Amino acid sequence: MMIDISKAGLEASVSPGIMDKAAPRTALATSGGAMACAACCVLPVAFPAIALAGGGALLIWIDAATNVMFVAALLSVTGAWGWVIYRARSTGKRTAKPTLLMMQAATAVLVLGLAFPAYEPFVIKLIKG
Repeated sequence: MMIDISKAGLEASVSPGIMDKAAPRTALATSGGAMACAACCVLPVAFPAIALAGGGALLIWIDAATNVMFVAALLSVTGAWGWVIYRARSTGKRTAKPTLLMMQAATAVLVLGLAFPAYEPFVIKLIKG
């Protein structure tokens, strides 16, 4: 006598159709886990190199733009002084003290920047000790 297990509700729990759907999902989850582990382990090692390369590129850009920025600063400060003098003469009023202080500070910073090649060796000697 044979017992038919399909009638007793004891059917096989895994059918070929379910296996075909589970394999890609498992592979996707495994590869996702591998990518997460790679991001966790590789990024801390690669990030300093990326940051240094970006910082070096920024320094090169700043060095190339220095002359253009000095010309722009010189034109800006000269134009601002011209505007302050023009407004003072056209209105006949004294220029406010905070305006004069800020213009003097801007002029001093500009002069220090333009004179940097003259005192650069002294500054480097101070930094080196």
